[in-house]
Amino acid sequence: SPFTEELDGLMAICLQHEIDHLEGKLFVDYLSALKRQRIRGKLVKDQKRRDS
Repeated sequence: SPFTEELDGLMAICLQHEIDHLEGKLFVDYLSALKRQRIRGKLVKDQKRRDS
């Protein structure tokens, strides 16, 4: 059955992290489109460097 718990600090962060897992959310889902685009660009650049 559902329940309510009020948490703060590290415990709140940990619980939210686990709930995100259950809901299929990833860290990158919380980033802005611009930040995701920057990270994607860096990953592509790193991959090209490794492949050459």
